Amino acid sequence: MASKKKIVEMITLIKNLFPFYAKDSNVEMLVKTWDVLLNEYPDNLVEVAFLNCLKTAKMPPAPADVIEHIK
Repeated sequence: MASKKKIVEMITLIKNLFPFYAKDSNVEMLVKTWDVLLNEYPDNLVEVAFLNCLKTAKMPPAPADVIEHIK
């Protein structure tokens, strides 16, 4: 199960690469949303899929992008 700690790390990485990502959003709610959508997948699988998303991302990835890479 993807941990909230892992999700916070991922969102932090997105914010480092895309400084305006979620600028006006409630980060706590953003973490909760990602958690709800990714909690059925193990951390290691989510991390690999997420990093693969970032390698080609021209825009900030969404949970759906991560799930696509998992499948």
